[in-house]
Amino acid sequence: MIWPPSILRIRVVGEEKKGVNLWIPLFILWPLIFVAAMLFPVVARLSSKVREETGFVPSLAAGPYLWTAFAATRGMRVEVRADDAHVFVGFL
Repeated sequence: MIWPPSILRIRVVGEEKKGVNLWIPLFILWPLIFVAAMLFPVVARLSSKVREETGFVPSLAAGPYLWTAFAATRGMRVEVRADDAHVFVGFL
């Protein structure tokens, strides 16, 4: 199983060498994702009724793929440097 990223780290340094260094805890969002997973059967049932009545095919199968893509961002680093600035974004 792939674990999703727990912390988002953002660092921006400007010309003055004084910048912003943020550590954003992403694990706080995990309970919201759990609640969404618990509501999934209800949404799936309702969407099947909508599909029967309207002929619309929802893309419920995209959920696991989106979760896999989100979990794959763990360890990703983006670093951009210019003459006067430095930006770093990392998923830990």
